[in-house]
Amino acid sequence: MNSRRFRHELVAMLSACTMLLAGCTVGPDFRRPAVPSGTYLTLADRSKPALHGAPALKFGAVIAADWYHLLGSTTLSRMVKQALRNNPDLQAARDSISQARERLRETAGGEYPQLEGRAFANRAHLNPDALGLPLQSGTVNSSLFAGLLQLSYNLDVFGQLHRELEARRAYVEYSRDLALDTYIGLVNQVVTTAFDLATAQSLIDATKRLAGTQRRQLRLRNLQETVGTVARAQTLAAKAQLEATEATLPVLR
Repeated sequence: MNSRRFRHELVAMLSACTMLLAGCTVGPDFRRPAVPSGTYLTLADRSKPALHGAPALKFGAVIAADWYHLLGSTTLSRMVKQALRNNPDLQAARDSISQARERLRETAGGEYPQLEGRAFANRAHLNPDALGLPLQSGTVNSSLFAGLLQLSYNLDVFGQLHRELEARRAYVEYSRDLALDTYIGLVNQVVTTAFDLATAQSLIDATKRLAGTQRRQLRLRNLQETVGTVARAQTLAAKAQLEATEATLPVLR
């Protein structure tokens, strides 16, 4: 009776020690650093004046992912969608998220008991003499079937698995933020390039119109020079001005 009680007390003591050690996770807990203060004004801070008359901004506010639709340009929206669909950097960032999630699932599997089962089957031909039977008794055939079921569980006494899960979850968040940063940078680059393209095209159109006006003025100067109302120098000046304007078109293109 005493030995049985001793065994129960020993099992209880070992269980308590295991739970105590499991709570002592190795290493310090991660603490997220504070966001640095910027020059942005929060929407709640009405006492401070807005910068240059602009509306107050909130740092870290949620912005719509398709904010470029607010510009009202179907051409710009089509360009952004094409870039998002065909950009290899963005696709690589998405694949990194999937890979990080799969690694998290793989590590999280260590929290659960592992059950492993095996089955064996063997067919054997025995010698009758080995069984003590007369040789005239004929051959003896036998079948052997065996099974093995094994259950294992990681106690994670020192918290190694717990820390690995924390690292995997943090890497998933990091991959997600990296993909978001790639998305934002790509959209911004496409929109900026589209504005540069539109600006250049507007300059080209305006320069063409200006060159057309100067070409008509040159023809008028030639007529005036023919009838003697203007000097030759004024005709040459109009021609030089037209050539200078036309010389800027290749650069703009």
